[in-house]
Amino acid sequence: MACTKICDSISPAVADPTDYHYGAYTDDGKVWLVSRTGHEQKTCSYFHRVAYNGGYLISFDTKTKKWGEKTTFDAVSNEENMEDVLFAVGSHLLMLLYSRFDGLKYHGLYEWVAESSAWRKIKAFEVEPAAETADEGRNELASVAVADGLYLVVTNGSGNVTISKLFVKTHGDHIDKAEVSSVGSLSEDVRPFHHHGHVVMGGVYKDKLALIGGTHGCGFRWEPNQPTVFRLNDKTAAKLEITGETPPFSYSGSRETAGETPPFSYSGSRETVVLPDGRWLHITGSTAHGMTGSTYNGQVWYIDLSKDTLQWEKTPLEVPEDMSAVVVVDMQNKKLFAAGLKMGVFEGQL
Repeated sequence: MACTKICDSISPAVADPTDYHYGAYTDDGKVWLVSRTGHEQKTCSYFHRVAYNGGYLISFDTKTKKWGEKTTFDAVSNEENMEDVLFAVGSHLLMLLYSRFDGLKYHGLYEWVAESSAWRKIKAFEVEPAAETADEGRNELASVAVADGLYLVVTNGSGNVTISKLFVKTHGDHIDKAEVSSVGSLSEDVRPFHHHGHVVMGGVYKDKLALIGGTHGCGFRWEPNQPTVFRLNDKTAAKLEITGETPPFSYSGSRETAGETPPFSYSGSRETVVLPDGRWLHITGSTAHGMTGSTYNGQVWYIDLSKDTLQWEKTPLEVPEDMSAVVVVDMQNKKLFAAGLKMGVFEGQL
């Protein structure tokens, strides 16, 4: 079942669009695209695409089916060793700034203010020392969006996994405060990856924080059949196994575990979100092609976190190909929106 096109591309509104964007959906019915531009980290011989060093944003109103105006913004920071996470809480569009080399540190939380066309630093932002790491080398952060903030899952250079929570307290249109606090950690026997891996994504349903990891080897491959479920209430964790029939994967051959899994290779799906009914959606990705290549895959899969026994299920929904597109979900109405430079805006009922 294909998605339905509801608007043309953003090309008329953005004359010089980038190929990469962050995406977010705010409760006022807007889909946001925030440009990501290339940025060198010469000290660590690293290249990444981020928003904090300046760019543009544009919104699509799902109620009027119209694009807004392109708005440019200045750099939030000129530091080399920074990363960012773009997310939404209610109608607030937010950006978390952090660094991950020689320890993971949080450097600030910013809110987009349309009236001034700028990112405003939230002053009431606190970080518990236990929520940061001092591990040397490169730390990997997987952010898990929830209604009141983010769960922040960090895998350090030694493979240790720690979990923190960014809680954003709002009052109407105002953000009262935001704080990052430590939640727990995973012991080695329940980590959702083998040696030389890290957590890549997660989803929350009630007190379950489900995590999927991946392993470095000849490239990087995610491990969709061995998720870890961390219980937020009692801080216990268990590594599960999804069983069933599994087709072989073209990149690394057949897998040790079984189960019909999404054919996404490398780092898994491009977007994940948990619906109120417990369905943990995994939306579009790349399928291995040849030894090192990949091809676009527009399938949508899910795991039902409301059940004790987890199983991958494929939905009939297909998202059109446009690797520059962002995919977001309207949780209340269970609608998927895919907005791309080439294909325009599509919607699909979940």
